[in-house]
Amino acid sequence: MRFMSLWIHECRQTLKSLIFYFYVAFVAIFFLTNMGSVNIRKEPVPGQESYGTKQSDDPSKVMSCTLGLLEEAYYHDNFQTRPVGFTKHVQLSNEEKAEINQILEDMTGMDETQRQNNYEKQVQENTIQLDNGAYTQVGVTELEPASGVSYEQFVENMERVDLILGGGSSYAEKRLSSNASVDMTYEDALEQYQNLVEKDRFTGGYARLFCDYMGIVLGIAPIFMAVTRGLRDRRSQMQDVVYIRSVSSATLILSRYLAMVFMMVLPVILLSFLPLTQCLLYTSGAGISADVLAFLKYSLWMLVPEILVVSAVGMMLTEFTQTALAIAVQVFWWFLSLFSGVSDIYGGNYGWNLIPRNNSVLNYQKYAEDLNQLVTNRIFYTFLALAFVILTVLIYERKRKGGLDIRGKIHANRKIQSKI
Repeated sequence: MRFMSLWIHECRQTLKSLIFYFYVAFVAIFFLTNMGSVNIRKEPVPGQESYGTKQSDDPSKVMSCTLGLLEEAYYHDNFQTRPVGFTKHVQLSNEEKAEINQILEDMTGMDETQRQNNYEKQVQENTIQLDNGAYTQVGVTELEPASGVSYEQFVENMERVDLILGGGSSYAEKRLSSNASVDMTYEDALEQYQNLVEKDRFTGGYARLFCDYMGIVLGIAPIFMAVTRGLRDRRSQMQDVVYIRSVSSATLILSRYLAMVFMMVLPVILLSFLPLTQCLLYTSGAGISADVLAFLKYSLWMLVPEILVVSAVGMMLTEFTQTALAIAVQVFWWFLSLFSGVSDIYGGNYGWNLIPRNNSVLNYQKYAEDLNQLVTNRIFYTFLALAFVILTVLIYERKRKGGLDIRGKIHANRKIQSKI
């Protein structure tokens, strides 16, 4: 009963906090300006001019496109990486360029002159003149591997190129398939749509898209709530009274934490009703069986762990330092997480990123292939949040006994009792 009364009290206190309404406004504005209404996917029909493109898993296509990309970089001496999302131009030494030239020669069976002639010919063939008189290049440059070169040899050599460039390049093994794209056929487009309707029950794809957008803002917004709550007692000069309450440290910290998390999750759930309603209006008229609970389920298991860990980091660092240091720490983590996942924006290869991306309604196949990886990711961050909360309780308990107070000790021998 004491825990519930504390939890309710903290929820009410949150409703009186101006920062909570800033949080709601921040999340809502981000959602409305970036996602807003959803673009309902219609069933493709035969004879369309284009069905879009898709990444190719064909090893021969991956090899030819990647080798063409590497030759283009070598030809222009313009090597780039994206270690944290931003493009970084890499200046190689003569020895490093010579090594890349040797790799290209081994992989293609052509020397530098032959490759350059091949590249220039393709550029000329792929260059077209627009109506305004300007010239532009269409398509990509491809370079066929030499006869007998296996895909394993190719991957090993591309990993060496990535190492020479310092990592984060398009030649890393996990990024090779993104170098090769092919035009989708009607059958490809129809298969994607059928996966959305049958396996995703239509709303699943849109729920993941919702979580993709919300994941970005929830990687940073909760930290302000956590820090503000952590500093509130000090600002109101109530820390002495709070430290000597009769309630246990665990009960007090957990009630605060769970109330804060609940109040931050609530507006996210409410926002999800906007795209859900739009989906249901379409499916009811199209005779499609939709999953009404998809947005709720995806939000709970994909977004809540993120809110949990960001809030826990904020609470722990604020309790320990009694400063807003947690904001700087989380901004750095958010920045790193957001841009390190830019190469996998459409889903898959989730790894240990705080902000897993799913920026496509039709990404069911990649999502399903790496689902176990994503589940492991979310479980990890849930337990990490729990560890930070336990650490916060230990810090708080230590301060109640007169230790660890960086900005002025709390006297442990005071006997005043306080009631909520």
